[in-house]
Amino acid sequence: MKQVIFLIFLFCLLYPATFAQKHNQPKLSDVVWSGEERIAKAGFGKHALNAGYQIPDIQQYLFQTIGNLQTAGAGLQFVLQTQSPVGRHFHFIQTYENIPVYGTQILVTVDKSNTIGLVTENTYDLNLPALKALKPHKIPVNAKALMSRFAQENKIKPDSPAAVQLFFITETQPVLAVQFKGWTTERRGFFDYLTDTSGNLLYHRDLQNYSGPKKTAQTETASALVFNPNPVTTAHVVYGQGGKYKDNQDADAAELTAELKNTTIEVTFEDGVYKLENAYAKIAEFDNPVILPVTSTLPQFNFTRSDDGFEDVNAFYHINAFQQYLQNLGFNLVQTQVQIDTHGKNGDDQSLHIYNNGSHQLIFGSGHSVGTHHVDDAEDADVVVHEYGHAVSASACPNCNSGLERTAIDEAVCDYLATSYKREIDSYNWQNMFSWDGHNEFWDGRNVASNKHYPEDNKLDIYYRSEIFSSVLMQIWDAIGKEASDKIVISALYQFSSGISMETAANILLYVDNQLYGGQHVQTLQSLLQQRGLLEYQANAGPDFSVCLGETVILGVPNAPPAPEGVNMYWSPGLTLNDSTLANPTANPDRPTVYTLYLVDKVSNIAYTDEAFVDVAYCFNNPPGNDIRLLNTDRFFKRRGNIILEVPPGTAQVKVSICDTYGRWVKDITNAGDDRLEISGDDMPPGIYQMLVEADGKKATFTIGRVR
Repeated sequence: MKQVIFLIFLFCLLYPATFAQKHNQPKLSDVVWSGEERIAKAGFGKHALNAGYQIPDIQQYLFQTIGNLQTAGAGLQFVLQTQSPVGRHFHFIQTYENIPVYGTQILVTVDKSNTIGLVTENTYDLNLPALKALKPHKIPVNAKALMSRFAQENKIKPDSPAAVQLFFITETQPVLAVQFKGWTTERRGFFDYLTDTSGNLLYHRDLQNYSGPKKTAQTETASALVFNPNPVTTAHVVYGQGGKYKDNQDADAAELTAELKNTTIEVTFEDGVYKLENAYAKIAEFDNPVILPVTSTLPQFNFTRSDDGFEDVNAFYHINAFQQYLQNLGFNLVQTQVQIDTHGKNGDDQSLHIYNNGSHQLIFGSGHSVGTHHVDDAEDADVVVHEYGHAVSASACPNCNSGLERTAIDEAVCDYLATSYKREIDSYNWQNMFSWDGHNEFWDGRNVASNKHYPEDNKLDIYYRSEIFSSVLMQIWDAIGKEASDKIVISALYQFSSGISMETAANILLYVDNQLYGGQHVQTLQSLLQQRGLLEYQANAGPDFSVCLGETVILGVPNAPPAPEGVNMYWSPGLTLNDSTLANPTANPDRPTVYTLYLVDKVSNIAYTDEAFVDVAYCFNNPPGNDIRLLNTDRFFKRRGNIILEVPPGTAQVKVSICDTYGRWVKDITNAGDDRLEISGDDMPPGIYQMLVEADGKKATFTIGRVR
């Protein structure tokens, strides 16, 4: 088995919290913040906490291990705690003189053995002359008044209290800022705003969040017609094949209607009306155009795609089906009611997930804007599950999806979840992400079986680069199976903090496999991730060998390079090696031995390992004689090999009895007969023993010993 754990660096970039599935996502670039190019850190280790540990115990560890928290005035503010199959996850932000530092996040994972195994952080160095000169705690700030004035001047409706925060324009240029969230009619969205103490805009970030009420009501089972997962997948065709299987402006067609599947859904029954609403999802109207959610007076939602209600039913069904699957895996994610508008974005061919303070909103475009008519997004389960995947991600790690690579990772994971869901239903053209909504004349969709490689394909477009990570995740799906792969990926989401790189995410997958499965899949994951360029170091112990006792073998790959700079290299066990610090040591094992190659980072003390197995056989060129003999007793005495018992050729039965020096029986061995027998002493404590051997009536007695 192979195991690799890394220390790597993360890009901490703040990017929009609006999550779309297509390449034409709107971007805001009015105010560029240098913090979008910061580098943060992640570290893997093993720091044991006492049973019954408290948050202050974790904070104490962080103060001891993170240099940026050791400056006078530096502090930590606890934000929230989540729990996953791996363990508990604690979120903090950095403070200075009790003022929050904008954009910082420290995420700590404590596994089920009460061990801190992973810390990601993007703190700032607070030991700055400019900060001492600023004296932010002495600056009088009327945050509420500044927010009100800025909001009025810019036609913004505030939706959060104004907060005073420390904002780093650059690494060495801190300023005091006022932060708040608000809606703007001009941008048709929800933003995070930061102004200086004079009311000038410093930075804003697109959040596109929406909050909706949750309603408790009686649920009933209703019949429904849906695409499962979409018509071209179940028909085993491509879009437009034979002039058919096309959108045709939502018109019904025999070939598309034939792909509708009968199913049941849990809905709300209230005042004689069945509504598409339950504990986990609600079809609602909150984004233009105004198309009211479909209802029914009977427990039947059997619509075809020419009906506006079909998209409502299709999205509702797949979101509930995926939520049920999450629960079956043991996850309690997205436990609030998700608000869903299946006819939104003013008819644009675009869909979004919106997150705000624990609430989730999904908007699916109809593709019916002026002059165009594309496939309705909610008709394709790929789109539905992808957008719901963003809700799953935000539920696992709230406010974590920022940074160029981190947002690409989120797109990749959501593509993976949608593909995993679809592929189990029907594997036809599974690699075509958005099989019905895309891969047509409207847009290209995405490919989750690409050969893109890190870092050369890690380009600025988050959707282009996402295929690196989604494709390797699907390779993992192929190699270890859907359930194990899904559980590893979803569990990893809890630790995908803001700003992480794909290299960090790759190492978190290895960490999670060690936590959930004891490293059962590490060798497979490591191989696939290395092929994608996502693992920095590669510990390669070379091939396994089989030798005769007394023979030597050279370990490692031929002409292996020396240890990388900053890394200690050694092999273990070193007792039977000529030099355990060589890249290619010579081994002379006494018994079958697993040799482990270690590459240990000198700074983090994190180990990268690989193993080679050397089997040792007892090879004899001459036939045994007519006497009973014992061989290899010297190695047996040193606990470095087994005894070889040689008996005359043709012996029919061999009996061996071993007693200690007091005549007490230790063990008996009976064999049907052989020229040479191997006797292990692994179950014998140190001491002197008498061995009585009887081979077809011929007897011999030997004295043998074992050291500690």
